[in-house]
Amino acid sequence: MNWNELEAISLVNLYGGYNEAAKSTKTNVSLLSKRVANVESELDLRLFQRMTRKNSTSLTAHGEALMPLFQQMLNTHASMLNRAKAYLNISADSITVGVAVMLGDLGSGRLMSGFYAQCPQVRMTTILKSQEEIVRLLSEGMLDCAFLYASESASSRGYWERMFASKYGEEQLTVTVLEENRDMYIGVSEKDVLARQDTVRLEELKYCCFIFNRWNERYQQQENDFFSSLGADLGDYEVMYEDFINQDYVYHLAASGAGVLPRVFCSGCSVPGVKFLKLEGWPTASKIFFVARRYGSDVLEAFTQYVKENAGR
Repeated sequence: MNWNELEAISLVNLYGGYNEAAKSTKTNVSLLSKRVANVESELDLRLFQRMTRKNSTSLTAHGEALMPLFQQMLNTHASMLNRAKAYLNISADSITVGVAVMLGDLGSGRLMSGFYAQCPQVRMTTILKSQEEIVRLLSEGMLDCAFLYASESASSRGYWERMFASKYGEEQLTVTVLEENRDMYIGVSEKDVLARQDTVRLEELKYCCFIFNRWNERYQQQENDFFSSLGADLGDYEVMYEDFINQDYVYHLAASGAGVLPRVFCSGCSVPGVKFLKLEGWPTASKIFFVARRYGSDVLEAFTQYVKENAGR
């Protein structure tokens, strides 16, 4: 059993199938399958069972029992590599920062620019991915730090445990909350009769199409949280998925009336043709936060300290 085989098991589990894992990580399907099979043969047990629906997989009872151990081994490996790099001063003047793709800035641009102005010798590389991919890259030691978003709904807490906290011990991370908000806004076309209001109820949006982030489409976590927090079911509403990197295009859809846009953290946000209405009855707090490894280079420690000191400015 080697690190590549353990990583293959982790990827198949994360993406719920060999095809999805191979497609998302640009890895050969047969290679992933062979690596998992090697471990199963060595242990003389099955870790995954194939499902007929969309070529997906699920963990067997043995897989469920062993997955935390496999993940712990991968985390230890990543931590060892990071400590070795820090000790040898490899890439001491560079930081790789993960940023979850959202509509608008998570604070990463301002904080990274401010730090670079003080330390122009530091090379900062930004990796834009979905939240799930950012978490995976962190767990594999490919990122030094990341900017992420989460809500405090019950399902999100489960998501956080499954996708992030379970991959690390708290002693390995430093987490800084950058912003917190307890409101949700809905962007509607200024041509819509709803734009005459300052607030809106979910019932008034029953026949609207909601625009969500394509980067998180696989897990449907964001939209499930949105509707379940209001006691509604995702299946009762029409949704579309767009690439939130194309910010202008997404705003154009809302302005033209093609869809409505749920968004938090939009105070002071001005979008031509779009009015943001406060959603009534929204019960959930949302947070933007920065996560960094505790055992990193001096440059990473300096950047982490800078973020802590300037997060609320």
